[in-house]
Amino acid sequence: MMWQKVKAALASATLVLAGSGVWAADPLKPPAPQPAPPQVLSHSHLQGVPNNWHQCGDHGCSWLYGSAEALWLRRTDSRRENLTFDAVPDFVLSSDAGEFDHEIGARFLVGMMLDQNTSIEALYFGLQDWRKAARVQDPGEALQPYWGQFGVLGGLDDTSFTDAFEHGFAYDSRLHNAELNLRHWYSPYLSALFGFRYVYVRDKFAFHSLDDANTVPFGPGFGLYNVNTKNHLIGLQLGADASYPVLWNNLLVGVRGKSGLFINSAKQSSRFFNNPTGGGPITDARTDEDGNRLAGLIEIGAYITYWVTPNIAVRGGYDLIYVAGLALAPENLDNSPLPLNARTNLKDNGDIIYHGPSVGIEFKW
Repeated sequence: MMWQKVKAALASATLVLAGSGVWAADPLKPPAPQPAPPQVLSHSHLQGVPNNWHQCGDHGCSWLYGSAEALWLRRTDSRRENLTFDAVPDFVLSSDAGEFDHEIGARFLVGMMLDQNTSIEALYFGLQDWRKAARVQDPGEALQPYWGQFGVLGGLDDTSFTDAFEHGFAYDSRLHNAELNLRHWYSPYLSALFGFRYVYVRDKFAFHSLDDANTVPFGPGFGLYNVNTKNHLIGLQLGADASYPVLWNNLLVGVRGKSGLFINSAKQSSRFFNNPTGGGPITDARTDEDGNRLAGLIEIGAYITYWVTPNIAVRGGYDLIYVAGLALAPENLDNSPLPLNARTNLKDNGDIIYHGPSVGIEFKW
């Protein structure tokens, strides 16, 4: 009787252990497979763009990234320079007549991650070519140049500019910018950079005169005073970029800024051309001046980026660039261009503000 009670108790214990999975009912069989625990997805996988979007995406680490944008920039004018006065006398034409429009250019960036937090970037923008022109006419042929009526005094003949029918100007300007920067990421949405920057600004101002209504360019009675300036800015810069993610990190809104100190190797070249109406000797005098000075640059911008896929985004923004310490063509018009080699110094304290919108794509591998 006792043995039967012990045997029954052992059978009950065996059934309990087998049901709990600790010991199978048949000790010769392996334990029954248990269901896998549910997979808990990280915050990054639930969103369209991982937290470390600048390094790794859903398809593995992205060691290359870049962007291509169309950039519409407008530039401010140089300081006002009076050019022409009439018989009253009142100034009737100055260098600030008209205005520069927004001109389309391009901006390209290519970056490569050196490690998980540091990258090297190459950036270029430019290709804009600004132009404006203005003119004034007087049927009474009473227009006078800003330096007055000197005739052949001082060594140069300016008779095509005095008592003229038409005075006018054409103003051209161009910009190129190249950078090589080292960027360090402190978080997916905050980075700083340090690097090298080169900026090229070219200015060309041509002031012309027609002695009468029948005068043709470079023919008898035509005068031209042309000033070209070239600025080569080379130096170092610091910058930062901060963004804020919204809509599951697919949409980023951010601001960026850069500031640098540069050496500006500037040069101006002038040409004074006069072809007298009466068929006298033609004057074609040229002068050149160059110099070096410190220049500064501040760039700020705001942008919106939307990641369509983990590797492709569309972006738009607005940028403002202030450059100081430039030699600008209208500001280098000589107060008295008549004497040969009248200019004795380069005026290189001008400044320009460039500003405008941009739109393009961003990508990473």
